[in-house]
Amino acid sequence: MQPHNEGDFTALGRVTKGMDIADAIQLNDKITGAKMIIVR
Repeated sequence: MQPHNEGDFTALGRVTKGMDIADAIQLNDKITGAKMIIVR
């Protein structure tokens, strides 16, 4: 959870692995890649 983003951004999705990495994201970090997997 990123408290500084609460109420400012809509987040849709789920982390399926690497939550430790997601938790470590800080303000001003550069996201260099992401993958979307559509589950129906």
